[in-house]
Amino acid sequence: PHPFNPKPGGDAPLTEMTVTLATSSTRFSAALNAAGKISVAGAVRPAGPGDDSGPSPFLTRVGAFDVDLALEGIVLLTRQTDQPGIIAAVSAVLGEAGVNISFMTVSRTSRGRDAVMALGVDSQPDADLLAKITGLAGITEFALVKED
Repeated sequence: PHPFNPKPGGDAPLTEMTVTLATSSTRFSAALNAAGKISVAGAVRPAGPGDDSGPSPFLTRVGAFDVDLALEGIVLLTRQTDQPGIIAAVSAVLGEAGVNISFMTVSRTSRGRDAVMALGVDSQPDADLLAKITGLAGITEFALVKED
């Protein structure tokens, strides 16, 4: 059976979860809540019509940011200042390197303040490419999330 579908007669399937870790030693400080703890929340969504893969886990919150992020493949998370051109600049750097974007979501705390962008990519960016992204004006940090 799929990990989010119990056996017949078993417990109800997991549909959502919030996790808070009592540590602030993270390389992606946007995941920290107001108390300085790493905080993420998620949900399990049912498969769509014609999708035989079963329910899928999604992140719905990273720290103070609402997100809609499928937990599959390779995801590049960036934290940046909410300003015009950031999405285009990151997309251009990835495109020039031949890295395809499969999905994207952006969340911000408020206009002109902190924002988080999550980009699903088809291939893992190398260290040089990540350095270029980190060097873009307005980008403050990044993290790679990979499906095991």
